Amino acid sequence: MNEEFEGVPYRTQVTGAPILEGCIAWYDCRLNTSYYGGDHTVFVGHIEAIGLEDTSRRPLIYYANRYTRLERR
Repeated sequence: MNEEFEGVPYRTQVTGAPILEGCIAWYDCRLNTSYYGGDHTVFVGHIEAIGLEDTSRRPLIYYANRYTRLERR
């Protein structure tokens, strides 16, 4: 794990990748391919497992250079 996440509780699933505890939802993927995208890389994964932990919370998203939460309908 990265030093930024030292002490953060997590578990692993199919691929052995860390799934942070307290997440609303998660995907566990195996890397399929990657594409160079100018100033970034796009990773495409094959989903091995998914989970939805807490449907009562609103997800935090990053959009238009800021973090926000999705509104309930």
